[in-house]
Order: sequence, then C-alpha cells, then structure tokens
Amino acid sequence: MKQLKDLAVKAYNMTDEEVQSLFDKTDEGEQLREDAVETLLKRDAESKKQIAKRIREELKPEMTSKFDEGYSKAKKESLEKFEKDLREKYGVESDKKGIDLIDDLVSMNKQSEDIKTHPDYIKLERKLQGEFIPKQDYEKVSTEFNEYKQAVARDKTISRVIEDARKIFRATNPILSSDPKRAANQESEFLKQFKGFDYELQDDGQHVIIKDGKRLENENMNAVSFPEYVKARTQDLFDIKQQGEKGGAGFTAPEGTSANFKTKEEFMSAYYKETDPDKRVKMMDTAKAKGIV
Repeated sequence: MKQLKDLAVKAYNMTDEEVQSLFDKTDEGEQLREDAVETLLKRDAESKKQIAKRIREELKPEMTSKFDEGYSKAKKESLEKFEKDLREKYGVESDKKGIDLIDDLVSMNKQSEDIKTHPDYIKLERKLQGEFIPKQDYEKVSTEFNEYKQAVARDKTISRVIEDARKIFRATNPILSSDPKRAANQESEFLKQFKGFDYELQDDGQHVIIKDGKRLENENMNAVSFPEYVKARTQDLFDIKQQGEKGGAGFTAPEGTSANFKTKEEFMSAYYKETDPDKRVKMMDTAKAKGIV
C-alpha cells in the first residue's frame, strides 16, 4: 500500500487527502477502493493534458520570433546585394543605403539630372515597392497559397480515407436496405461523417484522426484506431449481420450481373459464363456480400 501511495504522490502530484480517498478503512485495515484505478487513470490523463498545454504555450513565442527573423533576414540580404551591385557598377565607396545611396551615385555622375527619373533610382524604387511588399501583404499572399496547397492535399487524403472507411464498413456487415439505391444512399450518408476530420495517412491504414488540430484520443491520451473507429460508428448506426447468415437483409444482386445464385457452385458457373469484365466484378462483389465466397 505504501508503494502505491508513493506512486500517486510522485507521479500524479496528489495530496495526502487525495491519496487517502483511494482507500477504505475496514476492520482488516485499509483496502483499495473499487474505483481507485479509474481515478488514477483520469488523473494520468489530466496530467498529460497539462504537460501538452504547457509545452505549446512555451513554444508559441519562439516560433513567432523565428518567423519574423527569417522574413527580415531574407529582405535585408536581397537589398544589400542590390546596393553592392550599384557600388561596384559606379566604383563608389559609400556606406549609405537605399534611396540615399542612389542620391549620392546620381549626383556624382549626372549633376543636372532629376534624381527621381534616373533608371537606377526607378529600379530601386520599384524593388522596394514591389519585391519588398509590406509584411502583412506578404503573409496574406503566403497564407492564400498555402491554403490552396492544403486544399489539394486534403482532397487526395479524404479520397483515400473514404475508400478505406468503405472497405471497413462493408467488412463489418451492416444490414442495409434490400433496395440497391437505398442501400447505396445509406452507405454514402454514413461515409460523409469522415470528411469532418483531418488525417495523417499511414501505409498500414491506421490513419491518425485529427480533430480541431489535435489527434483524436481516448481519455488516456492514446490515439484512436481508425479501423476501430469506423467499425464502432458502423455498429452504432446499423444492425450487424451475424456470421453464418447467407444473403439476408441488405444484399441484392446488382442489376445486370446475372447473379441470381444461391450457392458457390451456381455462382462459379454463372461467373465463368459471363464475358463482360465489369459484370464479373459486380458478380464477385455481390457473392462476397452474400457470404457465398
């Protein structure tokens, strides 16, 4: 008991009163309460959330500072290179910068010319106004471009997720309408819910589900399994066909498949007689749905 109390204090920062609430006093001494494990698990989840929150708060100022530094550095390096090229072109040593440098260069070479009409002056002015757009405008354009790239990437991701979810949905054997069109609509409506998340795709199909910028987790901050989530949602919304049932509600042969078969032998005979590849694919899908093959 002492070791458990020490763990609760050191690992979960519990007070003596909180630790004591995990036990009941009996004639035989202290006994661990039935809900003690659940209490510790909740404490563990709360502790992890606080740690994650603190890390995010500590990193945010640093990330903002890094972005500002990078933006300023790139702008400064480009302008310095242009000024260096001007000095080399006119063979002038000057520590002035920007428009002041142009003033010196032009006045040294063409005293009577209006400085603001000089080609180099105009070039620098355009560079300052064009390339060095205000940071706010730069961030706006950058954000719009990134949003476009993210939208394209998301479309590809969602297409992959929907197909994987469809396979899991069908493998779970939900009982759908016996009418093919209604069954297809039921499946389509079910799959729409998975467009409401973001995902990190995984080669093994264990995609990471992301909600509001964070991965979807259980109460102990463990990632929710994508296949298990799809299966659970299927079971929440549909009755499930029991193993051993042949055909049953929810499965009919697609129109035009010549798939009015009830046994594996009938299916194999019809399958090899069919010469249309597309119809053979539909026949196989129907046979699998019926549990014949």
